[in-house]
Amino acid sequence: MDGVWVYVRLFRRSLGLMLDSPLRPWLWIAGPYVIASRIAPVVVAWIGGQALNEFQNAIVAHAFTDRLIAFGAVIVAFTAAASIAGALTNIVKDRIDLDVEMYFEIIEARTMAALDTASRESPAFQDLHENAKRGGVGLVTDMLLQPLQIAGDIAGLATAAALLAQQSILYVLLIIAVSVPFFWTEYRAGRREYDARWRWTPHRRAYFKLLDAIAQTASALELRVLGSIDRVVDDTVRASKDIKAQQVGVRKRGVIENLVASLIVAASVGALALEVVRDCISGAIQLGTGVFLMTSLRQVSGMFASLYREIAQIAQKKRGVEDYFRFLDWKPAITWPRDGWRTEPEAPFEIVFDDVSFRYPGQETFALQNVSCAFRVGERIGVVGKNGSGKSTFIKLLLRVYDPTSGRISINGRDLREADLPDLYRVVSVLSQEVSLYEFTTIGGNVELGAPQPLGPHALQRAIEQSEAVDFIPDLPKGLDTTFGSEFGGVRLSGGQAQRIGIARALYKRPRVLVLDEPTSAIDAISEQIIFDRIMGDDADERLTICISHRFTTLARADRILVFEEGKIIEQGAHDALRSAGGAYQALYEAQTRFLV
Repeated sequence: MDGVWVYVRLFRRSLGLMLDSPLRPWLWIAGPYVIASRIAPVVVAWIGGQALNEFQNAIVAHAFTDRLIAFGAVIVAFTAAASIAGALTNIVKDRIDLDVEMYFEIIEARTMAALDTASRESPAFQDLHENAKRGGVGLVTDMLLQPLQIAGDIAGLATAAALLAQQSILYVLLIIAVSVPFFWTEYRAGRREYDARWRWTPHRRAYFKLLDAIAQTASALELRVLGSIDRVVDDTVRASKDIKAQQVGVRKRGVIENLVASLIVAASVGALALEVVRDCISGAIQLGTGVFLMTSLRQVSGMFASLYREIAQIAQKKRGVEDYFRFLDWKPAITWPRDGWRTEPEAPFEIVFDDVSFRYPGQETFALQNVSCAFRVGERIGVVGKNGSGKSTFIKLLLRVYDPTSGRISINGRDLREADLPDLYRVVSVLSQEVSLYEFTTIGGNVELGAPQPLGPHALQRAIEQSEAVDFIPDLPKGLDTTFGSEFGGVRLSGGQAQRIGIARALYKRPRVLVLDEPTSAIDAISEQIIFDRIMGDDADERLTICISHRFTTLARADRILVFEEGKIIEQGAHDALRSAGGAYQALYEAQTRFLV
């Protein structure tokens, strides 16, 4: 009984989703159309049989009868109506198919946009997302159409049974009996296919990653230069064969079972057809009645198979729709209270890490251990350490990409977990080493994405000046209005130019907290010095600047430097003081100096 209520709940939610979609006009005509489409063939077959009987009578009487003319007119009218209905349905469907597809794409995009990094990195979520992309929309549509199709099959069967029973009820009973195997085979096949799809979802995700590696310009170029692109293609072919073999293996058993069931039905219908032929030859029934019986036997057999298939697939489709709504309802790991505290523009801004430790989900070792530090607006903080020392994890916790496993992060004495996160992000900017520039907008548009809404031409000009992007933007075909991305007929920027645009975007909204992760790794030394003179000079007292860097010319500008090692802060202080201490910082400095020399 619980399964029935679950189905009803999913049906109601699917209906609500569809009533808000461009599919709404189609839903109003779908019910009558589906039911009529099941009844009409049976009625047309019966009318055709009666018309053939009248034609036979007319031959005997050597004259047309009124009934023959009437039956002929009805057949023409039915055929014309069916053709018109089919054409109108195709027109409506073609017009709304694209709208419905885009409607669901927007729903899924909103779901993804609301998710945090922890959820996106979860294998369980990735499997759910993959299955949702592969059939979610179709399953939601099926959830609504399935009851209509079942109702249509029942209506068609009831009509056929009533007409067949005029000859013999045994026709109906025998077809019901021999069609039962269809139900069993469809039910078993549905369960096997759903279970197999979940087992192989990680393999499909890996397969699509291989396809992406070949399709993406940058990765394809690297693989081609390295001479390994053919190996990746071979891996892709092998992955596709493995997935195909899995699908064939799952369906092979179902095909065999379905073949056996089909043979049983075919043999039974064939026996009935022979009986009908014998009755026609003996004169027990007229030719038109015989044609109707043979046609309707085939139709009834097909409708029973369709009905059993729809009923058998209810459980499978229900589970698929459940998965789709689980995807839409996925709760982010990082949430915040609706009445969370908000930042005050003129208030002091002090961030405190109090004995913070963190371990990534599914990992046994800690990425950060017992980290304690504090910094406030007006400070320039440098962060340095070997790869894997915990620097990036430290920044992720600061930005609340993750919550600490233990300890507490606070801003002005208030727990970061209690903050209104979107409000907090209004005063925070971040720039990673891998700058993301977006090809759906212009160069200026890329900078303006640094704030929820465009701040005007003065803010845009100030940001590109601070980032030294003014050196190359005037040379672009349309300046700030130049489209980014050669694939869209725009320009392709160098790594250093892209980083300057990224820096401009990070500075665009004049944040109170600016987080930079190796922001100038692709920029020449002279330009880097100019940029950091501006970042650390212009408005620096109005914001907290935290910069991860391995360039000691950059770190030397910091008021304080945090030195990470194995997830711990082992040293902190100014550049000169840390060098004089002769510890880990000095060792890193000397290693870089020897390399440069």
